[in-house]
Amino acid sequence: MPKRLLKGWSLIRNIYLATEKKVLGKAIQRTDDLYEQAKIKLLFDYAFFYTFMLTFIQLINM
Repeated sequence: MPKRLLKGWSLIRNIYLATEKKVLGKAIQRTDDLYEQAKIKLLFDYAFFYTFMLTFIQLINM
């Protein structure tokens, strides 16, 4: 069971990092203000995980 859990976590982590890099790549580099970078990343995290949660719930209810 732990091996499955680690593989699942690895897959989710890879999807998250690839998506973050594609979506936020230039937005993060445009600003030098760390507070602005944190706000941008927080907004991305909220949108990503909210979408992920909704997708997961929809799959469960099918």
